[in-house]
Amino acid sequence: MQAIKLHAHVDRDRKLSLQLPEDVPLGDVEVILLAPVRSDASACRQYLVRLMDRLAASPRIRLSKAQIDAHPAAERASWER
Repeated sequence: MQAIKLHAHVDRDRKLSLQLPEDVPLGDVEVILLAPVRSDASACRQYLVRLMDRLAASPRIRLSKAQIDAHPAAERASWER
C-alpha cells in the first residue's frame, strides 16, 4: 500500500470530498482519518473543581526539615545492615 497525505475539509453534512493524484490506482482503498480531538471545557472544569475540592479536604501534613531529612537517613542506614 502507498500512503498519501492530503488535507481536506469536513462540511456541515459530515461529507468529505478528495481529489486524488492521477497516479492513484482505481479500486478499493483504505481511508484513515486523523481528526483533532475537541476537549469539553465544561468537563475539564468540573474535573479541576473536584480535584481542588479533594485537595482542600485532605489533611495537610507539615513536616519539619529534620523529619524530612530523617527519612532518607533511615533508608541509607538500612542498606548498611
